[in-house]
Amino acid sequence: MKNNDVKIVVRIDVRHHFGFTTLIGISRFALSRGWSLILEQVDVNDTKRMDWTGKGIDGVIVQCIDPVDTALADLEMPVVNITKMCAEHFHTICVDDFTVGRLGAEHLSSLPLKHFAFLGQPGRKYSLGREEGFVAGLRDAGHSCHRFGSWSTRENISWLMTLPKPVGLMLSNDLGAASLLRACAANHFDVRQQVAIVGVDNETHICEYTQPTLSSVDIQAERIGYEACVTLEAMLKGESVPWLRHLSPAGVVVRESTFLEDIDPRIAEAMRLIRQHAAQWSGVEDLLTHVPMSRRTLERHFHKVLGRTPQEEIQRVRLDEACRLLRMTSLPIEEVAQKSGFTSASWFGKVMRTALGETPSGYRRKAQGTGMSVGNGAGEVQ
Repeated sequence: MKNNDVKIVVRIDVRHHFGFTTLIGISRFALSRGWSLILEQVDVNDTKRMDWTGKGIDGVIVQCIDPVDTALADLEMPVVNITKMCAEHFHTICVDDFTVGRLGAEHLSSLPLKHFAFLGQPGRKYSLGREEGFVAGLRDAGHSCHRFGSWSTRENISWLMTLPKPVGLMLSNDLGAASLLRACAANHFDVRQQVAIVGVDNETHICEYTQPTLSSVDIQAERIGYEACVTLEAMLKGESVPWLRHLSPAGVVVRESTFLEDIDPRIAEAMRLIRQHAAQWSGVEDLLTHVPMSRRTLERHFHKVLGRTPQEEIQRVRLDEACRLLRMTSLPIEEVAQKSGFTSASWFGKVMRTALGETPSGYRRKAQGTGMSVGNGAGEVQ
């Protein structure tokens, strides 16, 4: 079969960010191979599918809606699914929801917070996986978690009001987070001073226009679409492929919703500067050129707010960036260390073993052990 003879049905919901962005990755791969794509819009309220008889279809990529699409498993052609729904029926490529939750927990637990909560969506597999990862990440950091799940915005707001404040809150997706922020504003509840919020999906048309702008875990939907095509191509060639592949999320894209306004503004500014420049700075001396206070005063206030020193925060941010590069790229360990701000690969390895109990190469094997294809880091979200 020649590449330019291949016809693929893409059955996804392009009305929403995940489906639309996934389609970009699918289209990018299809263009590189000369594939023809036939787009069919998924609709949860429509149980019908196009009649593909006689159209020479070679394979299907589907954003599966249970039980509408389960019959696709009976087709005598390769089918690749891109959601947790119906993963037991199809070869599936999807984000690692457990890691999504852990990343949210790691970001929120790095803030001066003692209380944490997760607001999920009842019955959604992706929401349950993200909740499990969030709870596990908090447990590892010595924190507990309040949990709730409802489709009612009114019930969600009522629950939020009962939580101890200030609180770090993760929601299962950006749409739910934006809805909660609007409801809070309508109820004259100022989240900026009491709630640090993280969503999931990094839907920029939502995250950049909420008030405050929304921090969010980037799940790399475009890569999911591209990797679905990689798997489908292998199946078309008769090659053996994993039944289920989890792709690592890129990390948390930090915006205003996790900048609590009731902490010392000088410390908030110092934290912002560290996030931006930790990889380039040699240490606290560089920070002091931007913050109008003595080193002793900075360290005293920093420890009071965060429970750690400025140098420890710089080290933590460097390690977070190094872990992101290990998850998402195939860069040599030496280059990962350099790009993250460590003076040498050996020092990076020592810091990582002390903080996480494993070597950089061991961490990378675990993070990429589900068959994820990796690139050279170009175009990754910082």
